[in-house]
Amino acid sequence: MPNKLLLLTFLFLLAGFAGAQTTSLEKKNEEAAKLEKDAVEFLRETAGEVGRLRTMENRISFNAELASLMWFHDEKEAKAMYGGVVADFKQLLTSYDMQMNSASPDDEDMGFGLFGGVGKKPERKLRIAMQVRQQIAMSLAEHAPELAYNFFLDSFNLITNETFRKEIEKSDKTFELRLINRIAETNAAKALEFGKEAIKSGLDNNHIELLKKIYAKDADKGVEFGAVILSKLKTDGKK
Repeated sequence: MPNKLLLLTFLFLLAGFAGAQTTSLEKKNEEAAKLEKDAVEFLRETAGEVGRLRTMENRISFNAELASLMWFHDEKEAKAMYGGVVADFKQLLTSYDMQMNSASPDDEDMGFGLFGGVGKKPERKLRIAMQVRQQIAMSLAEHAPELAYNFFLDSFNLITNETFRKEIEKSDKTFELRLINRIAETNAAKALEFGKEAIKSGLDNNHIELLKKIYAKDADKGVEFGAVILSKLKTDGKK
């Protein structure tokens, strides 16, 4: 076979192979797009069903998880869903705080929900709301660290009952570091920023764990946070 004919035959076969690959790739892309569309529709339908849940705590909790899943498909829609979750939670928390401030010893149980009794006196309601608050912050941390951290801080300021504020302040110190550790898994820079703020209230072993997490993600950021810890140790040692 002449060289030119051999070359043309080879090019023809190569073009046919490339065309088959392109067709296969296009088919895979079409299938992926369909799956993506189906996933988004499923999440939207599920969000509609969640509205039928009896307690506000359950609705908020499920919607937070749905928003987290939606983030992988449509960030804009996920942010809108989270906006609704945060607004609903703030309304719920404000309502429970008002009940706490006007509570009487005769308040009784009103039923049960995903997080336990939802009506067992105002302080019980607030504790359940704090569990929901933590869940919202953790689900948001993976996608929008700053939003998650700001939500965590801002929602605390909605509590006006001094007795309950003091109780939550203690548990918040531990959860704050859990939240920052979660953030460090995807964003060392934000974890460093929030870790510097958290360290102002005092050092404990949890800060060492956070240091390890930040260092594993970004060595330079880990070294910087280590220097902050060392500086805090020196400052506290002089007191």
